[in-house]
Amino acid sequence: MISDKILYNKARERLETAQFAHYYYSCASNLYFALFNYMQSVLGKGHAGKWKHITIFNAFAKICMERGLFSKKRLRNLGKTYAALYELRRQADYENNIYESYTIERLKFLSESVKETLHHVNKS
Repeated sequence: MISDKILYNKARERLETAQFAHYYYSCASNLYFALFNYMQSVLGKGHAGKWKHITIFNAFAKICMERGLFSKKRLRNLGKTYAALYELRRQADYENNIYESYTIERLKFLSESVKETLHHVNKS
């Protein structure tokens, strides 16, 4: 399933960093890029040598459906996780917001989703 071990290892490192930093703004960014790097590790290089943030999930979902790597329900949930993390990362990186306790709890939940996704590779 993994075509690029370096990107997969980067994804795992980002996940570990995000789990360590639940109360820091870097958590959202690290969780987002953990998932992004994971998808890159499955897909390999993009058409122009790299993947765009907007197009990577659709390509990932297509490959997963073709290979039977995730159920449709799991892919829908993963798409929601990716979209939520994209928005939280954007806020963390580009806006001057304070994360409230709700957002921190949401990050913890999203962290578990990313962790489950990365661990799925060992089951495929």
